[in-house]
Amino acid sequence: MLISAGLLLVLLCGSSSSLVAATCPSVRVGTPTELTLSSSDPDSLCFVAPGEASQQYRLTIRTPTYGRYQIQRGSSGFGWSRPADGIYYCTPGAFVITFGEYVAGATVTINARLKPSDCVSDFIGFNGKVPIKATDAGDTTAVYWSHHMYYLKASEFKFEIPGEGTVTMRNGSSVEISGDPGSETYISIEVYWTLGGKRKRFLNTEY
Repeated sequence: MLISAGLLLVLLCGSSSSLVAATCPSVRVGTPTELTLSSSDPDSLCFVAPGEASQQYRLTIRTPTYGRYQIQRGSSGFGWSRPADGIYYCTPGAFVITFGEYVAGATVTINARLKPSDCVSDFIGFNGKVPIKATDAGDTTAVYWSHHMYYLKASEFKFEIPGEGTVTMRNGSSVEISGDPGSETYISIEVYWTLGGKRKRFLNTEY
């Protein structure tokens, strides 16, 4: 396992609602929008996604200034910090998005494109390096997951439970590898699979 410290991901779940902010700049598809983030200029801390609420867009948000950033759309948000270079963020159109945390004076560039399906919010890269992308595990006993903080690959997975012996994924199916990238002091790895008609799981948290 390889661990790269320093990344914090924040996902705030819940329903989102459109806000009204007439002075926030509007992002247009195919035209980069540039903001210089400043507390003395509230208009620089928000922007409006393009299109209509019935459409879905993927925003590419980049800044060369490393630090802690967090954007908010209603009650939903996404955060990133060093060494992430920025994020891809999926959102319905016409929503107001605000910066709740940012590096003062940092310049952020926002690009948008219509993406009606297969849109995933994620980090762009680490210090200019794109993370290794794991393929969908599907029906297999292998563990294969890469999400910036970890690179985990094994041909087979097993662990010991007192009184029950060895638990494996042999002959298992529908394997899912996930987890919480956490922070510099917290990480978790979560493995799920189906065996004998029952859903199994292994959860490991480290501080």
